[in-house]
Amino acid sequence: MKLKDNGLRFGAVTVFSHWLGAAILISFSVGVILTTATGSDAIRAFTLTIGLFSAGVHVFRMYWRLRNYHPAPLGGANPAQVLVGRGVAFGMLLAGIILPVMFKIKEGNWQQEFLNSQEWWFVPLFWVGFTCFLLGLLLHLYGAFTHVFTLKDDSLKRILGLPVDL
Repeated sequence: MKLKDNGLRFGAVTVFSHWLGAAILISFSVGVILTTATGSDAIRAFTLTIGLFSAGVHVFRMYWRLRNYHPAPLGGANPAQVLVGRGVAFGMLLAGIILPVMFKIKEGNWQQEFLNSQEWWFVPLFWVGFTCFLLGLLLHLYGAFTHVFTLKDDSLKRILGLPVDL
């Protein structure tokens, strides 16, 4: 497997950062929900740490995605499907950066610096963003399951870095 993407397959950096980012975002989401449900300081600290790591990984992923050629879609995808798929992927990248920063402002020690007791608008905005992220995650999973079980193409093999015949 090559390090960089080419027109036919994803490179090792893309595959690794995709799955690392997915694991981090799922951990962050669970941490946000547990922090809200329990109010535990230990869970809040863990979630803030995961969020900081998530923002760094997703900034790198965005840089890598914009600087490297993205492989063409498999099969007979129409342009609307390609645009929706890439839009959801870009939204997930942005969510991995923006949501942890918003959580840090909401829950961390940046609250007084940025909000100045004006959190009446910020907390609902965070939850709207978090809900949109979860809906985007469901849409991403729906697309992945559609590729694997309905279309039966090699998309999963491709994002796992395995060779694919085009």
